[in-house]
Amino acid sequence: MSGNKKAVAYIRVSAVMGREEMISPELQMFEIETFAKRNGLDIVHRVEDIDRSGRSFTKRRIDELIAGIESSQWKYVILWKWSRWGRNLQQSLLYLAITEQAGGVVRAATEDFDPTTSVGRFTRDQMLLIAELQSNQMGDSWKEAHSKRRRDGLPHTTQKRLGYTYNRETGYIVQEDEAELVRDAYKQYVSGKSLVSLAAKWNARGLRTTQNKLWTDTSIRLMLDNGFAAGLIRERSDTQAGRRPEHFDRWRRGAHRPIISEGVWKAYQRRRAETARLPVRHRRATHAFSALLVCGHEACGRPMIAVKSGRKNYLNWSCKYAKDTKVHPSNTISNARLESAVMEWIERESTNNGDVDEEAGRFARADATAIEVGRLRGELSRLVMKRKRLLAAYTDGAVDEEDYKEQREEIKLAISATSAELDAEEERLTTEGADPLPAFRTIRDEWGRFTTEERHHALKAVLHRIVIQPGPFGPEKVQPVTRW
Repeated sequence: MSGNKKAVAYIRVSAVMGREEMISPELQMFEIETFAKRNGLDIVHRVEDIDRSGRSFTKRRIDELIAGIESSQWKYVILWKWSRWGRNLQQSLLYLAITEQAGGVVRAATEDFDPTTSVGRFTRDQMLLIAELQSNQMGDSWKEAHSKRRRDGLPHTTQKRLGYTYNRETGYIVQEDEAELVRDAYKQYVSGKSLVSLAAKWNARGLRTTQNKLWTDTSIRLMLDNGFAAGLIRERSDTQAGRRPEHFDRWRRGAHRPIISEGVWKAYQRRRAETARLPVRHRRATHAFSALLVCGHEACGRPMIAVKSGRKNYLNWSCKYAKDTKVHPSNTISNARLESAVMEWIERESTNNGDVDEEAGRFARADATAIEVGRLRGELSRLVMKRKRLLAAYTDGAVDEEDYKEQREEIKLAISATSAELDAEEERLTTEGADPLPAFRTIRDEWGRFTTEERHHALKAVLHRIVIQPGPFGPEKVQPVTRW
């Protein structure tokens, strides 16, 4: 070996370890240092990925290794064994190619093969293939065990669940005091109330999570998301997807008794999906009409903001774009007049009984939307598979780097556009075909008792937006646009 003798030690410890002492960071580092001394290399840095799976490179620090090579901080990357580089052959070879293109050399201390020879590369690839095989075998064993538990109506672990006690003989049994807390949490969220205040209340009472930590709005929401309280066991075919309820495509009936009704669970899912689509600043509404108003000027269509004016800080809504750019005349409305106009509209809608043709139209639109959702889901799956095939072609050398990057960017943009279109259609599917009359009557009857967040949530359930037309206040100033 000649030239740059600087090296970086790369250590990875899996998130799930069967024999932790055999792959501890200390053992890995000892073998790496021994290899470096034997080969005259100088270890100048140490990079660790602790609790990181070898099946994915997404959350690991491989980019840091490559950046160090490109900036000439080191040339060699030394591993304990090739399994530490990765347990996914396709991705392992891809990132090896990227590292080598940057001018780096990756070596394994206890499985050292010369990567500059064809025999060395072949042997290295075989070790990576064995690492993937071992990972697949372990994964198959866990999948089989988890699958059996789910078939038996059990979660894949026996961890503590709020609202239940557990033992091997009886399974999960409802613990009524805790169950009431869970019911209250669902009720709070569905009604539009803040989980932040609920977390503060639970903490003040000395309640802690099943891991004995303080409650937060996030930990409460994660607990509600899993659907266990509804008597369900969740599954998802795409393990890379998120963890919101809509990311799980199969829900089995569990062996345990539910502590909330199916209706409450459905209501929770609807609000959860709706809230997830909102910008963070809109998830806790300051005003009942927050994030609902848009300017109706033909040259605008932008959101309107809340402003206060006068000695008594009267609340008004204004088009900030008009104020900042002067592209069109000012467009404002007082909150009092806005609320009055919206409530008059709610009153009219709550007494509109509709007719048979209108109901038939709603169901026809729902059927058409469902078909479109199915088409978009199929298109998204096709694009994901196309991205995988492109990666395989690049790894096999069938596609050069420039073409790979260009096609990858095209597919990325197509996936982004299709996902956005699918989100819009799925949102439409939640309202198409539904009878809006009960929602309008609830707003009419409960408006005076609702909190600000409850008013906002109730309006979002029936309104897509409220268009505020320019000019003086009159019958056409406020134009609600329903979700139907």
